[in-house]
Amino acid sequence: MLLIVLRLSLFLFSVYGFSRLFIKWVGLAEKISWIAACSAISLTLYVSAYVKLLFPTAVGLAIVGCLFGLYQLYQSYLVEKNSFPLPRLMTIWLGVYFLLFSWTLLNSGLEHYDNYSHWAVIVKFLFTEGRLPEASDVLISFSSYPMGSSLFIYFATVIAGFSAPVMLMGQFVFIFSCIYALFVVVRDSSRQLVVAMMFAVVASFNYFNIAIRVNNLLVDFLLPLLTLAGLAGIFYLQKKLGLLSLYTILVAGSLSLVKNSALFFVVVLLLYYVYTVIKMRSFSRHKIHLIITGLGSVLLSFLPYLLWSHHVNSNFTQSKHDVSLTSYQQIFAEKDGGVTQAITDLFLSTITDVRTPSTQGIILANVLLFGGYLIIRFVLKRKNQLL
Repeated sequence: MLLIVLRLSLFLFSVYGFSRLFIKWVGLAEKISWIAACSAISLTLYVSAYVKLLFPTAVGLAIVGCLFGLYQLYQSYLVEKNSFPLPRLMTIWLGVYFLLFSWTLLNSGLEHYDNYSHWAVIVKFLFTEGRLPEASDVLISFSSYPMGSSLFIYFATVIAGFSAPVMLMGQFVFIFSCIYALFVVVRDSSRQLVVAMMFAVVASFNYFNIAIRVNNLLVDFLLPLLTLAGLAGIFYLQKKLGLLSLYTILVAGSLSLVKNSALFFVVVLLLYYVYTVIKMRSFSRHKIHLIITGLGSVLLSFLPYLLWSHHVNSNFTQSKHDVSLTSYQQIFAEKDGGVTQAITDLFLSTITDVRTPSTQGIILANVLLFGGYLIIRFVLKRKNQLL
């Protein structure tokens, strides 16, 4: 266990190095630098897998990240060797949150069936084969599934070794980076009420995630969190076109590889990006540059998924769980009216059952929204756009 912890610390330090690179050389805020680093690592490994250089690239990224991390620690020592700034309360609580979950995951194993049908299997495949799956690899049955967070988890296994705790920690670092990015919308970290509200939101995420949890490699929890991290970053960078576009390309590109259904979330993210770019027209003198940058960023965001689609079409004659109109038509053609009605009835009974966490979450969100509107409008006598 001690050796795993030490090697995981090296993995975290490597990611830390890339986050500092995005802060010092690119200019991103600290809170969104971690998810930018995770996304950049995943996309770099994704490209390297196409040219059969997955393992050398992973080793190179680990070395570069650690070297830059050491360099930044040395620079920080030179600047602050006579001062020891105390961490803010928000940083302390985030650290406690990370340590509690880390301890739990280090003592956990993979339990969900889908870990053994695909998500852990694909990480094992990447670790042993060092390449993308092809038609001859019968072990990979979900051939249309993109790499998801598997490449980032693979990066963790290259540094810390292949084991269930290492894979779980790799996934959790990705998830925690998304959660950390949400706090970028808090302009002043000393405003304890706002910070407390953000932690309440994070706590509600964990409560309503009871079906998926974080002690597995499934991406259903990662999908909305990565989307929210992207939206938070776009909101924060709304007046900086270059950083805004780079951040959107990284997060949206990484999001498009999480799962086929992630395309819906990518569209949501890019719509907000396009809306933000359009708003820039009011104070920008370079309208053509704005349009070209916006369109280019949207196209580059879809490029990773297009590459994966090309890989699937070139290597697999039939893809399980493929997302296309033809696939859905074939699925529905095989189901009779009784099966469709049973699914509809089950769906309606689930969403109307107040005992289910999903329904409780919807009710809670609407109660808070409506209650907040009433308090602000009639108690504080201020107009608002909550409704």
